[in-house]
Amino acid sequence: MLTLLEWVGAIGGASGALLLAFKCRWSGYGFVLFLVSNAAWFSYGLLTETYGMVTMQVVCTGTSLFGVWRWIIEPRRAAAYREQSNMLPDEVIYLASRERPAIQGGRNG
Repeated sequence: MLTLLEWVGAIGGASGALLLAFKCRWSGYGFVLFLVSNAAWFSYGLLTETYGMVTMQVVCTGTSLFGVWRWIIEPRRAAAYREQSNMLPDEVIYLASRERPAIQGGRNG
């Protein structure tokens, strides 16, 4: 069991780092691989009673969760917001653009 955890942790961490290094549209999923690695190393640390390893993996899990939020969840939320914003009626967009020059002084001001 320890050997399996060790290899899952090592391969998951290395794969996550490699995916991030590519800096492509799939790079954010490197943080998901880091989470798999964190879980494996956390379990390994508990089973071997290496509590420094456990502590490090708690912190690394936090940074991995932050990475998942920044690279995967937040961009999807922003895209959904932009998509909803594009559904405004044309009249609202037209009125807003017509009012802007008057607020800034307009042609005569």
